[in-house]
Amino acid sequence: MTKHFNLSHARCVPQVLAIVILSLHGSVLVGQTRATNEVESVDERLVGNVYDGLAAFAVHRDAMLKRRRCLFIEGERYLVGKKHDPQVNPLYYIQIADRAKRFEYVANGFLNLPGTLGRDYQTQTWNEKVLCRGQVRFGGGPTNSNRLYSYGEKERKRDAAAGVVRVGKVFYIDPFEDLISLASELRSTSPTRGMMEDKFLRSSKLLSVEEQPGGKLLSRWRKGDENRGTSITLVMDATKEYLPVSTSHVSNEQKQLGVISRTLCEWKRVGTNFVPGRMEFQGKKFGRGDAFDEIHFLKLSWRFGKEVPQHWTDSEREDYLELVMDHYGKTYDRSNGKLLPFKGIIRADPWETPADLFISSPKNDARENKAGRRR
Repeated sequence: MTKHFNLSHARCVPQVLAIVILSLHGSVLVGQTRATNEVESVDERLVGNVYDGLAAFAVHRDAMLKRRRCLFIEGERYLVGKKHDPQVNPLYYIQIADRAKRFEYVANGFLNLPGTLGRDYQTQTWNEKVLCRGQVRFGGGPTNSNRLYSYGEKERKRDAAAGVVRVGKVFYIDPFEDLISLASELRSTSPTRGMMEDKFLRSSKLLSVEEQPGGKLLSRWRKGDENRGTSITLVMDATKEYLPVSTSHVSNEQKQLGVISRTLCEWKRVGTNFVPGRMEFQGKKFGRGDAFDEIHFLKLSWRFGKEVPQHWTDSEREDYLELVMDHYGKTYDRSNGKLLPFKGIIRADPWETPADLFISSPKNDARENKAGRRR
């Protein structure tokens, strides 16, 4: 394929190139600064591999978007701060899409474990959106009676330029785009499209490329200038068509110097395509007078084409959640038919962390700390 790369960009090495490597779980392992006026050598073969990987990324992403699909995600969100006890919130994300029907269903389920919110039992909050041929229905909040989708005008906002219907607290997970974005943008109320093209082909400069053990390829990029922009490190896997497996963003601004985002991805093949199978995100969150590491661990299950029954994409169903959760053998808070707030609920089974949730095995993480406080 043709390599769209200007070698003069790679040779314009800045006076100071900061390289910071952050472990996923919050500690800086290596921090070095290299000052040089020399021209950095560039291996055109490696540069070609980088752009081959970005091209493969676009091919697999676009193939996924064109197909009828269901994406089921289960995971955990950790908040780890210095001044407050660690917090763990299990979660679900569900997406069903059929371009031919102009159908899309998006749902988020957030679980509060016993001991939080002053309750000794687990609670769930679900927010859902159904979009079909320009019409939107939604439902949300704690399960306290029969769940019904409703149409609404005041509760939704239309982005006329993008033609996107936004519903508050209904979050999109775009695994491909989120992998190379900032962890803080993981939960967006609208789809993210074209992040790779915008970031790596239009607004960032490739600085260097080097091979690493195990078939990995590490490239360094800079978005913006060297004092106020962002340094990006992209690691690609030669055994997976040079698809990205790790992305880190480092702020070069003096007020926010250091790593601000880190993502990891483990790819799996589904038919002729690669899709993310497990992902991990780490970013910063501020609140309650503390700075938190916000870490998401996600396990993704995909179904495409005929694997997604046609009735899953019928536009007037009354409960899409039931279809997907029952299929994956998961329970959720649901009404028993009695219209008595909080008295007619069939509670979901207690949350169990999937055995294969983590790409890496975190030590002394929030779950272990939480378990220690219970003993």
